[in-house]
Order: sequence, then structure tokens, then C-alpha cells
Amino acid sequence: MRGYRPDAAHDMTQIASPRLMTKGIRFALVASTLLALACERREPPAPSVSPSVSPLPPPRVVDPPRMVEPPEEIAPPPEIASRAESDAPAPAVGPMRAVPAERIPAAVRHRVPGAIVHAVGWTDRNGENLAVFSRRETTHRGRHGSSTSAQLTIQHFLVESEGRVKGVRSLKEAIDRCEAELLLAFRDTAYELTDLDEDGIGELTFAYTRACRKNASPPGLKLLMLEDGTKYILRGTMRDERGRGGEHRVDPSFEQAPEFLEHAKQVWAKVS
Repeated sequence: MRGYRPDAAHDMTQIASPRLMTKGIRFALVASTLLALACERREPPAPSVSPSVSPLPPPRVVDPPRMVEPPEEIAPPPEIASRAESDAPAPAVGPMRAVPAERIPAAVRHRVPGAIVHAVGWTDRNGENLAVFSRRETTHRGRHGSSTSAQLTIQHFLVESEGRVKGVRSLKEAIDRCEAELLLAFRDTAYELTDLDEDGIGELTFAYTRACRKNASPPGLKLLMLEDGTKYILRGTMRDERGRGGEHRVDPSFEQAPEFLEHAKQVWAKVS
């Protein structure tokens, strides 16, 4: 053929190949861009859940139980407590009973300074009470004659368990070396037990005469009341056959217990 050159096709191939390569590269770039965009838009698949098993709810947080303390006991005010105690009935006192000497505890007999004249017992708010009345007399002989001394003792005890005793009050009345007529003795009709103030503690009443006389003058007389170790006294004289004497003086101790005074005067009238 005219103008045909066999190497012309070869040159065209060399010229067409770069163009095809350029188009392929562009296509590849476009395809990769589209693929990247598709991957970005795709959402992650939801986790598969078995249709027969329900998902468990989250665990609840439970607070530990609180310890509830018992309510504190509230004591009543002192004035209310004291009023309640004062309103409560006092325990019964007595009755007074004579106690034979053989029934007196050994711990008491060892403390008695003389011969036991009388003993009485009773029960009150303090417990078991025992009062022992004793007398001791001594004669003194000398070159110029003789004299007599005597002593009365009143002892109040609380008898505790197992024969133990507790002393409450001890009183003594003595006349020393009397060279005349000596009179010192308890009055048998004066022993009484009361609870005049209604506090549950017994009041023991007793009396005795005392004198060292050279004539027929009325002897002295003392009447006492004992309550929980406290004493109340009337002092005076006995009445004689002529009606002399019988007066008394009130000790200031009765000012603290005026309800005792009327009773003491009644006993005085009986024994004087």
C-alpha cells in the first residue's frame, strides 16, 4: 500500500498505551474513593441477641440495714421522783414485843454493861430493831462509910443477818457515889412504840427516875423518845404522895418534831 510503513502501527501502540494507563488510574482512584465513602456510611451491626433469652437488668445497689438503737430511758426530774417516793405508803411499824434475855443475840449481850432489865424488838423500814435496857450498881465501902454508884444504859441495835448487829444509839444515865437514898430505875409503864410522823420508822418511848436524896423531895424524871438515833427529852419531877412535883420542861429537840410532843406529854402524865 501507498505510503504504508510497517513501523507506523508500532508507533501508534506506543502512543495509545500511556492514555489507556491514565484512564485506568483515574478509574481506580474513583472506585477507591467510592468504596471509602461506602465504608464510612455503613453502621456497625447490632449485637445478636438470642430471641429466647431476655437481657438481665443491671443489679440494684442496696444500702446495708441500719442498726436501730433502743430509746434511752429518761429519769424523771428529782422533784417528781421525790414526790412519788413521799406519796408511797410507808411500811407498817411494829408491833413492839418483849424479847427474853435468852433470845438476845450474843453480839448484843457482850456489849451490855450490866444486868438486862428489859428488852423490846420491832420491825420498821430500817429492818429488825432491838432495844436493850440495862442497869448496873456498885457499892463502895470506905473508912468513913459507904456509897453507891449506879448506871442505866439504853442501847438501840439493828439486827442483821447471821446474828450480826449494828449499833444505832447508846444512852447512859449515872449517879456516882451517892451517900444518901439512890433512886435510878426505868418506869415500866412508859415503854411505847409509835410512828407519829408516818415515815415508816418507829419511835420508842421510855422513862426513868433519878435521885440521890436525903429528904422526901420528889425524885427527878426523864422521858425520852428515840427515832433512828435521834432523841427527844422531857425533864421534870415525879409527883409525891402530897401532890408535889409532876412539872416538866420541854427540850428544844421537840421543835424539830412537834407531832411527838403531844404524845410525850400524854405518857408523862401517865408515869409521873
